[in-house]
Amino acid sequence: DRKVKGGIAFWKKYKKDLVRAHKKYGVPIEVIVATIGVESAYGQNTGKYRVIDSLTNLAFNYPRREKFFKSELKEYLLLTKEMKLDPLELMGSYAGAIGQPQFMPSSYRRYAVDFSGKHYIDLVHNEVDVIGSIGNFYNRHGWHRGDPIASPAGISGNQFYKAMSSSRHPKLTLSDLQHYGVIPEKHYFNNYKANLISLKINKIDNFWVTFDNFYAIKRYNPSTYYAMAIFQLSQKIKKGYE
Repeated sequence: DRKVKGGIAFWKKYKKDLVRAHKKYGVPIEVIVATIGVESAYGQNTGKYRVIDSLTNLAFNYPRREKFFKSELKEYLLLTKEMKLDPLELMGSYAGAIGQPQFMPSSYRRYAVDFSGKHYIDLVHNEVDVIGSIGNFYNRHGWHRGDPIASPAGISGNQFYKAMSSSRHPKLTLSDLQHYGVIPEKHYFNNYKANLISLKINKIDNFWVTFDNFYAIKRYNPSTYYAMAIFQLSQKIKKGYE
């Protein structure tokens, strides 16, 4: 409830900029707002660790992901040089994520945008830059303007398991899913590509049809539960706002 109320307040405060981001990048306002809510509670929690400490520790003391964090450490040093920041001062998460959208340094350098027009990108204090940067991130990772994200699914018969997939992109169409006994709760006029997934709540399987935009959210964080949290929070924020 706190995240929903915070999202509604954020939407009201930054409505003009959110509308502008939606028009430019095609990402629904509620998805941008929900992402900020999940990542940093609308800027209230951007991390309490020095980024240089987090990245150095993980780069040299975490062999399983050593290559990734060494790369991020390099990106961080380049980022702070480009932005004329002291690399010893910037604070972030335990994994080195920065600012309200919790971008890793590589994402900061690739996808952050000067949406406020101040000729300086600030994802820690400038909510307008945060809004535009999240919109740009999703857009660059394949967001389809106006397409659905996910829908609860009804299951019939015993062939539905053939429609389940953990692939990074949907492989089947809605017609294929119907052939396997999978029916989305909502009717769609287009024969979208989609996957069937199952999420457990209180040990009970909940079936969902997920579309390309669901997997664009998963590019932000690969967890299926993360993407569903963004989607469901976005729907509650939208309903509350309206």
